Amino acid sequence: MLTKKKVMHELAGLEKKYADFIIERFSGWRLWAEAAQNLLDGKDVEEDTIPPAFLFGFKLAREVLQMEATGEWDWSSPVLGKIFEEMARDPLYLMTGDIITEISLRLADVAGVKTLVEVGAGRGHLTAIMFEKAGRQEKPPTIVITDADADTLQTVEKLKKKYQGLAVEMVPWNIREAAPERLKENITPPCLVYERASLIYAGTQALPNIAEVADIAVLSDSFNYTGDIYAYDRIMEKIGARPLLYRDLAPLLKQRFREHFMFDQRAQQVLGMANTSMLVAYT
Repeated sequence: MLTKKKVMHELAGLEKKYADFIIERFSGWRLWAEAAQNLLDGKDVEEDTIPPAFLFGFKLAREVLQMEATGEWDWSSPVLGKIFEEMARDPLYLMTGDIITEISLRLADVAGVKTLVEVGAGRGHLTAIMFEKAGRQEKPPTIVITDADADTLQTVEKLKKKYQGLAVEMVPWNIREAAPERLKENITPPCLVYERASLIYAGTQALPNIAEVADIAVLSDSFNYTGDIYAYDRIMEKIGARPLLYRDLAPLLKQRFREHFMFDQRAQQVLGMANTSMLVAYT
């Protein structure tokens, strides 16, 4: 049976690596919070005043506000496309992908997990990391890749062909809704569900749907631990990314999982910021 002591023993090196990275990278978060407030207030903010760790957030926030002002919101905008391409090369994005998959595979090994379920495959960046790591294992779990948009799963089809030794299934799933029967049919418990930046768009109400199929959950999102809301939160709400308040999540987690904890809470406490970005829960 998993316990927090056992889990942290298995993940101790990863916690140090990740929390130390967050502490160093996000040390200038208050400067970004001030800049975001100025953006929201309609003031000019120069790009060279933004700490490097927040340049992606700054460019996205600026574009969101500009589109809102002109009434021409367009997800297919070349400007947005370039911003998201930059994000995929960002050290934080690369680090979270490595940590999510490493936590998932280590816990899968300890708990004898038979099925891994990825929520929200999107462009397949996280999927590619998982396939590469699982492909090195002698007997990896079955991997089920899901996304709300069935068409985006075609990206995964190309990846799947590169890893013929993996048992991979692809199932459309909008996590705002209960897990479809097709997904349940492809799950052999114990099951570990992992995700990155899906809940922040799907909302807190999606958590019970994930918990319905998960014996273990590794969730990487922007979890608002303190309840303090900043201008950058308000800006992201304009594109449907709502704050995930821990006070709302905690009762839902306790209903389904025996234990849960914020993996990077040490960084949150050291920096005094509102958010954590990695949550581990298990039955």
